[in-house]
Amino acid sequence: MPRLRAINPPLGLITVAAMLPSDWEIRLYDRNVRLETDADWEWCDIIIISAMIIQKQDFGELIRKGKRLAKKVPFGGPFDTSVPEFLLEGGADYLILDEGEITIPVFLEALEKGEEKGIFQATEKPDITQSPLPKFDLLDLNAYIAMTVEFSRGCPFQCEFCDIITFLYANPAPKHQNEF
Repeated sequence: MPRLRAINPPLGLITVAAMLPSDWEIRLYDRNVRLETDADWEWCDIIIISAMIIQKQDFGELIRKGKRLAKKVPFGGPFDTSVPEFLLEGGADYLILDEGEITIPVFLEALEKGEEKGIFQATEKPDITQSPLPKFDLLDLNAYIAMTVEFSRGCPFQCEFCDIITFLYANPAPKHQNEF
């Protein structure tokens, strides 16, 4: 299989990985760079999946595979937060919506208590200065053209092609000056 490359790493995923319990063994698969194997699916106890709307078809296939393998599969990220009904219809066990700094700890508490399902939503925005340092060690750094650093979250504009604004901001924002 040819080696895949991406421009930027999945900063959100490696930040989420840093929020998970330190005694968890974590493997990260950025499907823009490397696909997981059937052995990887068999190895894990829980599969945490995130995607953007453009990845909807692939996301649906991952949901079905996780359910077929009887894995607990929590979902989180921009697609999930924008269209949670797609995941509920697909059989999601857990929906970790909104900002992970707030909802991941609540999800982990529910998992610790043995809860089999749940929807975890935030009513506030996190202070991202308190976010953990992303786990860059989970990445194949040679697979990316550039590295990213998050110093703010979201965008102040309301471009019609972008879904980020719908769940990051309650108030309408100005249109980007390059939008026609």
